[in-house]
Amino acid sequence: MKLVIPIKIWIQMMNYAEICLPNEVTGNGIIELNRGLDTFRVREIFLPTQSVEPAFSQFGETGLHEIITDLIEEGRKDDVEKLKFRWHSHGMGAVFFSGVDVMDIRSETSDYVVNLVINGRGERLARLDMKRPFRIENIPLEVVFDYFDSRLTKKCRDEMAKKVTIIKRDALKKGEVFHGEDLFGKGFFGPDQVV
Repeated sequence: MKLVIPIKIWIQMMNYAEICLPNEVTGNGIIELNRGLDTFRVREIFLPTQSVEPAFSQFGETGLHEIITDLIEEGRKDDVEKLKFRWHSHGMGAVFFSGVDVMDIRSETSDYVVNLVINGRGERLARLDMKRPFRIENIPLEVVFDYFDSRLTKKCRDEMAKKVTIIKRDALKKGEVFHGEDLFGKGFFGPDQVV
């Protein structure tokens, strides 16, 4: 199973972690289970009010409630039930799930929760814990970064259409050449077009 984190969200999370050094910092986020039921995708993260020190962080009394209230006021009531992602840094310490982390995970009331521990060196460790329909703890998740950015991809696709020529292996025998605009201009680009 995988935990997919868009690169912009990873950078945001690492900024929080590094700015807070040498202290820990904790956040939560919206997560969705993608089709195939084997991939979780982080959609958005939040930084609640909290108290921190080098080996501890704790949400303020109203930290999570403020996030929920903001989502409801923004007309995003459906996103409230997707607040099943929790992340926190261990400062510059090792990434592992401490006894306090495990107690927090076990106290979660939703049907599942995904937890991620990071540190200032960019190390990471993720797990899934299910509560319903039956309890399964500490299912390891592979952390995968999603570098896709639709605006940048369009810019790259347009530039490639102008500058890149793809030679198909079959076409080499016939002397045919496909220019970028022939393939890229139609939005047609995939691994089978690469020599």
